[in-house]
Parts: sequence; structure tokens; C-alpha cells
Amino acid sequence: MIVATALLSRFPVGRLGKNAFDQNIEKGFVPIFFPLVGLLIGGVLYLAASIVQSYLPSLPFIFQASLLVLMWVWMTGGLHLDGVADFSDAMSSGVVERNKLLEIMKDPRCGAFGVVSVLGVLILKLVSLSWILQHSLFWALIIPVIARGATLLWPIFSRPMSHGMAAHYFSDIKPSIYVISYTVLLGGICLFDWKAGLLGLIVSLVVFTYLFLKVESRLGGFNGDVLGASIEWTEVFILLSIGLYYGI
Repeated sequence: MIVATALLSRFPVGRLGKNAFDQNIEKGFVPIFFPLVGLLIGGVLYLAASIVQSYLPSLPFIFQASLLVLMWVWMTGGLHLDGVADFSDAMSSGVVERNKLLEIMKDPRCGAFGVVSVLGVLILKLVSLSWILQHSLFWALIIPVIARGATLLWPIFSRPMSHGMAAHYFSDIKPSIYVISYTVLLGGICLFDWKAGLLGLIVSLVVFTYLFLKVESRLGGFNGDVLGASIEWTEVFILLSIGLYYGI
């Protein structure tokens, strides 16, 4: 759990988290704790939203959403947004050769497609969250959990690339463990709120399927940037789906 927290967030986790990449642990089990990191992030968002609505009830929802989105980005250190930018730059480049696509993803410079994608993610989160906060705070808690749980789909259907974070943490365990973990996660959410579980399943599967087809055809496997993009876009489309649900 400590290593997973160090990988996916900026929460202080002590000396163990400083060199998480090199820790001598059962690395294949680390991703199983990704949804718990999401619960930690969602818990902070839920608490912050509750405090704001309790003590500043007249604050416009767009400003409440702005505060939450800023906290959301800060807690993850922009790590997943970096994945969105790198993935978008590579997939929109028109390049076909796999090695060149990976070079684009490793390039620290951000291209136009990356900038537009990151802005799109932030704007869509801001707008949809400002609408959802008028109806329920529950989704601020559960969406980060579902999105990080969806990363468990990648080792089930695809394979990590030979280098980087994905290879380091997704190569040492049988896919069946991830199947069980993902099933338990959705089952737990459904027990708490079956609508959340069902919606999370549908949206995460749709986003995963789209990204999976794109990644398999052009990269032949997933890496940390793909996982980051998967998390961000899953969060965005769940937010949009909930916003539409409350708008109907």
C-alpha cells in the first residue's frame, strides 16, 4: 500500500516511498492497492467538498469544483495528466513505427495535442464536477477508486512493455489475481451503491476498450503513460456520465 501510494500520489509515505521503484517487495501485488490509493484521494476530495459546503454554502459550485480539481491535480502530482499529454502527442502524431511512438512519449516536451488534451481533461472535470456537486458528494469519493481499479484490466488483456513502471510492477503475477481483485472491487462498490458499480463497470470498460484497441494496434503493449491516460479519461467520462444522469 505504501509503495502504491508513493507511485500514484504526493502523500507523504516516509522513507519507504522515496525509492519505491527499487524496493525489494512482491512487486506484482502493488497494483492491487491502486484502488485504495484512489479511495484515499477520493476521501480527501469528499472531506474538502463537505467542509466547503458546510462553511461556505453560498460559494458558487463552479468555484467549489475549481478547488476540488486543483486538489485532485496536486494530490496526484500531475502524474496522470503527464500520461494524457504523452499519449495524446504520440497517438496524434501520425507516426506508425512503434519505436518512434515511444520516443515521442518519452520526450519531456509537450506538443500541441498534449496541451489540448490536458486542457480538455481539466475543463471537462471542472464543468461536470460543478454540476454533480449540486446533487451528491458521493461521486467525489468513488470516482478515483473506480478509475484506478480499471488499471487492473490492462494486465488481464494486454502486456506491459519491457521497460518502465508497467514492466516493473505488472510482470510478476498471474492475470487471474487481477481478475479476482477487479471483481471484488466492483462487487464491493455495488454492495454500497449498485448504480455506482454498474456505471463504473460500463464506463471503465468502454474507455478501456477504446484505449486497448488503439494501444494494441500501435504499441503492442502498455506503459505508465497509457495507465495515466486511462485513469484520467476514465474519471472524465464517469463524471460526464453522472452529469448527464442528473441532467435527465
